Formats: sequence, structure tokens, C-alpha cells
Amino acid sequence: MKTLKYTFIFAFAIFVMSGAFAQPESYPSKTIRLIVPAPTGGGTDISARVFGQKISEYLGQQVIVENKSGASGNIGSQMVARAKPDGYTLLATFGGTITINPHLFNNLGFDPEKDLTPVAQFSSAPYFLVINPTVPVKSIKELIAMAKAQPGLMWASTAPGAPDHLAGELFRKMANVDITNVPYKGGAEAVLDIIAGRIPFGFLTIPTTRAHVLAGKLIPLGVSGSKRSALAPDVPTIDEAGLPGYKVLTWFGLWAPAGTPPAVVAKLHAAIQKASDSADVKERLTSIGLELAPSNSPAEFGKFVASELKQYGELISSIGIKKQ
Repeated sequence: MKTLKYTFIFAFAIFVMSGAFAQPESYPSKTIRLIVPAPTGGGTDISARVFGQKISEYLGQQVIVENKSGASGNIGSQMVARAKPDGYTLLATFGGTITINPHLFNNLGFDPEKDLTPVAQFSSAPYFLVINPTVPVKSIKELIAMAKAQPGLMWASTAPGAPDHLAGELFRKMANVDITNVPYKGGAEAVLDIIAGRIPFGFLTIPTTRAHVLAGKLIPLGVSGSKRSALAPDVPTIDEAGLPGYKVLTWFGLWAPAGTPPAVVAKLHAAIQKASDSADVKERLTSIGLELAPSNSPAEFGKFVASELKQYGELISSIGIKKQ
């Protein structure tokens, strides 16, 4: 009788263990929720929907995108950080939610490094350094010379702590110039003031500025990424135009709750990489000024996220922005 009891316990243990190990292989077996902690229509939302559709096609299950905006992305991110780590609740967000917010808020409600698992990067978007056509400079080096000759020269960005604001602050720091930031509620307002000549220059997204550049109302002196933009191949990077090592990007990616099985993470990553090779995905992203992210592993993506977290922490500390 005792032997029979132990045999039953052993058999039950094997059954439970086999179920646990088999789960990732059968993943997904139901609808996947893709939480987007931002409003509809922006780069975060568009990237999530483009890749969410492809994940659904490749994995054979419906992917529902849910916009849970609020608190600069912290509310939606909390939901995923606290979700069951089974791969059915995922976070698709702008990189600043993970790498900038920890330096701006006292209480995020989650720890990006401990509560979330990096899966893959979706896309990225550099910024244009644009000037009003009447500004008497034709290059990054000439702009730096002008800024040194005119301390307090104004420049436009969106809210303090936003990537475009940090792009300008990094420029100020690396060029060693005294320039004064003028923050706006949104990029559209900043663009209008640069076009009107009230502000000489600014760091703004390519989608926000491209039409005005094509119309000759703005002149792009440089791109903030590590390579030239496919939408403006004649515009040099700020790095090659005078500030070696300069690089700031807005980027978007996918995270799962910490503890999600590696096999599930691998399946999701493979689906995203397959989507990145799709011509229609590339066309859709390029049309709105986004670029496909590099093909890196979840571990490499995690290292990239950690480096961004460190860089922004140091930059925000040097600026003196206080946590809220």
C-alpha cells in the first residue's frame, strides 16, 4: 500500500512537471494582450499594432492591443509588471518609459529591471536638429560657433525629460555651449515657433518636421541617430557633422513580466524578427519616419536597455531635473 502511495505521488509529480515544461511549447493557446501605455495614433501605438498583427499571424492566436495611458506610461507598465508571467500579457512601449521614467518619478509602481523581461526592440526614430532658414549657419559646427558667440541662444523641445529635450541637453553638454531650452506642450507648437523665427532651432521628431523641411520652411542640420535617416539620406548625423559620439533615439520595444519562461520569450522574439523581415512592415514604419530596430537577441536588447538607463540617469542628474 505504501509503495502504491509513493508510486502515485511520483506519477503525479511527473504529470505536473511535464505540464509545466510543455506549456511554453504549446504557447500560445489563447488570446495575447498587448498593453500600450500611451494614447492611440502615436509611434508607440503604431509600432505595437503593426507588430501585434504580425505576432498574431505567426503564432496563430489573436493579439489584442489595449491602450492604457496615464502617468507618462507608468500605469500601463505597472499592469504588465504585476501580471502573471505566462506570455499572455505583454508591454509594448516607448523606451523612455523604461529608461527615463525611473529618473523622473519617485514611485513608478514597478521596477523596470526587476519586474520586466526584455523581449525585443521594434523600431526607432531619430530627431532632426532643425533651424529657421534665416539663421546664418549651414552646419552643426557653425551652429556651435554661433552658440558660443551668443550665450543663452534659445532652442525648442517638448516637455522637460522628454527624449527630444534630453537630445538638446546632450548637445549642450557635448558642445560645451550655453543654450536656453524653451519647452512646449507638443512638437507641433515648437515647430510653428521655429518657422515663425521666434526660436532659432530645436530638436524634434522627423515625422513632425519632415513636411516643413520639404517645403523649405525648416533646414535640418543633423540627425540624432548613429546613422543617416532613410527619409533624409543627405542630412548628416550630428556625430559625423561635428560631435563625435553623439547619439539619441526614440525607440520602441516589447517586454514581458519577469519570470516569463525563456521558451515563451524566444517564441515572441522570433515572431518579431520574422515581422522585421516583412516588406509591408518596413514600408509602414518608414512611411511615418520610423526605422526597424537592429536584429538582436533578448539578452542583447537587455544590455542596450541597461546602457540607455545609465546614460539617461547621468544626463538627467547633470541637468538637475528633480524627481516628482
